[in-house]
Amino acid sequence: MAKNHSPQMKKENKAIHQDRLIRKLAKKYGKDERIIREIVYSPFKFANRIISDPLDMRPIRVRYFGVFALKHKNAKDNLFKDRVKKLKGDITKTIIIMAAMGYLIKDAASVNRILDEALEIKDYEKIQTIWEEYKSVSKKV
Repeated sequence: MAKNHSPQMKKENKAIHQDRLIRKLAKKYGKDERIIREIVYSPFKFANRIISDPLDMRPIRVRYFGVFALKHKNAKDNLFKDRVKKLKGDITKTIIIMAAMGYLIKDAASVNRILDEALEIKDYEKIQTIWEEYKSVSKKV
């Protein structure tokens, strides 16, 4: 007789197996199960944090699992081109933000020039700083 292995049942069996392994490791090393669970899953939390940082393009290695890297070299360039485009699209708010940050802003052309120069020389930290301020101001509104 064939066994019925639905995707839900496979998922539940996997979770049960993982829980058994965590309990076994906790018993073997005399540690709380929560600590073992954190150790087991922490590489992925670290990977998520590093991959989420647009300024950090280094590959990361999760031991015994592999190396994760950005596939396209242009991904970072495209990310910041999009951010500059959005900043220019809301030029009034960007002027106010950049002036408040201490940039010498005369008009929209000076904002465009500063952003274009930063993009050209790949000063992504400058763009990221302006972008983060823009996003925080946008959340408040």
